[in-house]
Amino acid sequence: KTTTLSSLRKSIIQKPEYLVNSISFEGIGVEAYQNSEIFITHFIDLLIKQFKFQGKTKHIDFIEEYKEVKDFSQLGNFITELVSLEKTKMVLLIDEVDKSMNNQLFLDFLGMLRNKYLLRNDGQDFTFHSVILAGVHDIKTLKLKLRPDAEQKFNSPWNIAADFKVNMSFNPQEIATMLTDYVNYKGIKMDI
Repeated sequence: KTTTLSSLRKSIIQKPEYLVNSISFEGIGVEAYQNSEIFITHFIDLLIKQFKFQGKTKHIDFIEEYKEVKDFSQLGNFITELVSLEKTKMVLLIDEVDKSMNNQLFLDFLGMLRNKYLLRNDGQDFTFHSVILAGVHDIKTLKLKLRPDAEQKFNSPWNIAADFKVNMSFNPQEIATMLTDYVNYKGIKMDI
């Protein structure tokens, strides 16, 4: 997963029309989930570190002036202004999201991002071009542990818990070709 994310980030930053903010929630401790203001402060601090690393002083100066972010509504406004600073498509890549999956604050954060995305699609807001969430669990199970056992449901705050509609079946000839490649690669015998 780490190698894939690193490769993805490197691939995206090669394109000048994108600005990637790659953060991880692994280092956020339980204290970050005490209230929305603390969570938001930690999130913004992670963005600041990325902008410093990238030499984006305009973004850092903007964040320093925008200190009064205390709730998710204000964070939404903050993101709108931040994304509007330049013409690049800003991508937010968050690793280790499953560290936060048992927390309602994190789900509220995802809900705010999703709402901004929907408004952007209707031409009513500006937000991240893409949000990439990475973890070891399927995103559709993020809310699973927040409900009592009798109410457990598989639903995603992003509404992506949908069937994957790509035909993944192979005919016998295609399977035989893959097995032949495997046999040749491993130097083994197999009755294909």
